[in-house]
Amino acid sequence: MSAILNSETLHAGVQHYQARGPVGARHFDKYVFNLPIPRFECGNAIHRALADAGQIAADIAHTVPFKEGQDFTRTRKRVRTALAEHIAADEIPRNSSTPRRRGFLTPPP
Repeated sequence: MSAILNSETLHAGVQHYQARGPVGARHFDKYVFNLPIPRFECGNAIHRALADAGQIAADIAHTVPFKEGQDFTRTRKRVRTALAEHIAADEIPRNSSTPRRRGFLTPPP
């Protein structure tokens, strides 16, 4: 679930629901479940691959130093940079976008 919630695929799917404020898109948390996210099935190879890639991404994120008092958006940017430098960053978008062709993680009309 964490891999899906932190994926760029989910972020892109939610964007059109979000209101825009002075500093950008708002209320991601209110719209994240507007997209049909399937239940995890351990027998599903795509779900397992997402879970594995999510664990690798979490391990990488934990290596990024947290600076006390720093805005979360800067910390998030540093985490994304660290992930982009690792192959796991390629695994999550590829695996989370594969199901789009089957109709989930695609916004309803």
